Amino acid sequence: MKKLLITCLAIIGGLTAFLIIGIFLFVITIDNGIKPLPNEFILTINLDTKIREKEPDTLVDTFAVKKATSLQEIVKAIKKSAKDKRVKVLVASINNTHMSLAQIQEIRNAVAVFNKSKKPTIAFSKTMGTLGSGTSEYYLASAFKEIIMQPTGEVGITGIKIETPFIRKTLEKIGIKPSFSSRYEYKTGASHFTEEGFTKAHKESLESLADSFFSQIVKDISISRNIPEKTVIEIIDNSPLSAEKALEYNLIDKLAYADEIDAELEAKFGKKHLKISKYFARIKPAKGKTEKIALINGVGIIYSGKSSFGHNAYKSVIGADTMSSAIRKAAKDKNIKAIIIRINSPGGDYVASDTIWREITNAKKHKPVIASMSSMAASGGYFISIAANKIVAQPSTITGSIGVFGGKLVLSDLWEKLDVNWGEVSRGKNAGLTSPNNDFSESQRKKLESSLDRIYEDFTSKVASARNFTKEQTDKIARGRVWTGKQAKENGLVDELGGIDKAVKLAKKEAKIADDIQIKLITFPQPKNTAEMLIEFLEEGGVENIKTRISANMLPKPFNTIADVTSFYTKNNNLQMLSLVIY
Repeated sequence: MKKLLITCLAIIGGLTAFLIIGIFLFVITIDNGIKPLPNEFILTINLDTKIREKEPDTLVDTFAVKKATSLQEIVKAIKKSAKDKRVKVLVASINNTHMSLAQIQEIRNAVAVFNKSKKPTIAFSKTMGTLGSGTSEYYLASAFKEIIMQPTGEVGITGIKIETPFIRKTLEKIGIKPSFSSRYEYKTGASHFTEEGFTKAHKESLESLADSFFSQIVKDISISRNIPEKTVIEIIDNSPLSAEKALEYNLIDKLAYADEIDAELEAKFGKKHLKISKYFARIKPAKGKTEKIALINGVGIIYSGKSSFGHNAYKSVIGADTMSSAIRKAAKDKNIKAIIIRINSPGGDYVASDTIWREITNAKKHKPVIASMSSMAASGGYFISIAANKIVAQPSTITGSIGVFGGKLVLSDLWEKLDVNWGEVSRGKNAGLTSPNNDFSESQRKKLESSLDRIYEDFTSKVASARNFTKEQTDKIARGRVWTGKQAKENGLVDELGGIDKAVKLAKKEAKIADDIQIKLITFPQPKNTAEMLIEFLEEGGVENIKTRISANMLPKPFNTIADVTSFYTKNNNLQMLSLVIY
């Protein structure tokens, strides 16, 4: 009887899940119905939502994650709407953006194109960072011709602050010993574990980044708002500011509530409002001759195997197998004239990065490859980029570092405190090299150092060859140093500053495509339709897969707390996530 009851419940649960999926797919079908555009309308965009550079490609991810317009879609729609006579005004809502500075710069550039159309652009905000933390929001809003704020709001344009935790003493208290090595002094990926505070090189690197970010923000706001840079800095030092003060300083143009703005806009331009996602779905292909360029999105931490989707670069995975396959298919496709690799990655596994590097190197034999770096192309992300013919970055893109670290957290003292005894049987002098239960022996340490030397030598030699540097030039800008895109351009690490449009222009030039030829970006791997995702869902375990993916939050997590560290090591008696990586 008990078994029968369990079976019935399982069947009911399965039917319920499929019913939910069926409803979801039905809603998608309805939502995707294309309606003709009004003769004139107000184009609206909510810049507070999470903006993705890659869409979900499995049924579970699509079902679990609310669909959002991608960065490329937003940029394309804004620029397209500049020439669309039906679009009378662009209105953005900006209160709490989730974008990086590089993504903000991509949006600002698109808005600048719209501004040239002489049509109004309006940014409305209830408040930008009450009691501070509104620098990104205001930086984004300043691209619009008119900024309107609710009378009770604040402009918290307080500047740039980078905070770094150091937990070495905490680890020592609970019996965890960090045992790491790096190449070289600027490679600070393990410093949170190994140091009690900033080393001279670490602080120098972060101060340089902060200076570059700050100067970019100040300069761009100065140009957009026609305020001297010196005055912008004085305003920042006096922030946060009330809406009234912000109006006085010319940071904003008007105080009003949302309903008042709507009424005013509707009186001028009519009552038709259209979200930018709906507008993008209705954009018709350009007339005339068109050539195709492949767009391959590399978002996430680099590992071997398959890619997986997440909300951002730290929760997504660039699988070397998935990305390599996409590159191969694009290279062999006779209709594809060039390839753009769009990278947003904090780095990852060395061998996986090298696998992708090799695939790009091979693809270049058939057609041009352009690397377009988004928020970051750190370590492994930059390693991938150097294989391309040209590299494009935003001024604030985190670029590099060219370096490597490896090691482990040793838990032997923790186990002693917890009265946990580990028995072991091994064969081979270095069999326990990755075990967290013992520190490196002398021979194991030599193996680690040798591996780091080998990886650093390979990384820097490939950079030198790709960027036409001498060994001395490469070492000077490498050694684990992180740069902004602007600094990277000055140091010869990237070729051009800009976003996806700049990458398309370079791809056209490299592929010898005439300027008047329209470009259609084709995503690789090809997006799956709902039927394909459903079949894949069933093949991979169906309902049970939902439970597994959701309970695991769908993606590997970074270490955020001591509990995360100890939990990882107790569940995984190895060091594959930390050993020999180029984060």
